[in-house]
Amino acid sequence: MNYTKVLGVGNKFAQVGDDFKLLEIWKVSRKREVDLITFSENGDVLGVKVKIIDNEAIEISRTEKPSNIFVWETDKYVWLHTSD
Repeated sequence: MNYTKVLGVGNKFAQVGDDFKLLEIWKVSRKREVDLITFSENGDVLGVKVKIIDNEAIEISRTEKPSNIFVWETDKYVWLHTSD
């Protein structure tokens, strides 16, 4: 069965909104472990923790900027801020 999910394009996604035109690099990531940046409630960086990913992800970034990933978790896509 094929499944299509549209991210953005008028549908707000996570804290990043619906416009991804500034993201220049899109690629499939098959990493099973990523370094996830953790934040406090007020947005301060707390540190980095390793997160295990069960599915392939979409790695997105801007040139010379940190990458982030979209990954399918349970029943939806989530945005993870990584340190790669």
